Amino acid sequence: MNMKPYLLCAAVALSSILLTACGGEMDHDHMMMHETNGTVKKMDISFETNPQSLAVNQEGTLKANVSAGGKPVSDATVEIETWADGDNNHETTKGKSDKQGGYTVQKKFNKAGKYHATVHVTTSELHQMPTFEFTVE
Repeated sequence: MNMKPYLLCAAVALSSILLTACGGEMDHDHMMMHETNGTVKKMDISFETNPQSLAVNQEGTLKANVSAGGKPVSDATVEIETWADGDNNHETTKGKSDKQGGYTVQKKFNKAGKYHATVHVTTSELHQMPTFEFTVE
């Protein structure tokens, strides 16, 4: 008895099962990116400095607070990109998580003026990058 036709049929059947299973996972992952009404989820991102007015050559804290659906997002990757107004020299620093939706960076600025901070927030589902202004005196 020749086993080749049986092996070929078994291989085709197994391939069909695997393709069907993988297709189901892809649909599930795709649906996680959207709410039931089909709109993409959006995170709420706020930004603050401590002290509120940072001083030249003194270390201060830049903090991003991240939430979604009213709940803190504690598993994001957060980077804070800063630059002085009118300056093309941007510096990006990875934020340290407090595990409650807060992400901080310790930083010194060597000149007074208006600054910008773009908060890059990346989760498994989404990337957002709002920009905020703050002052160094």
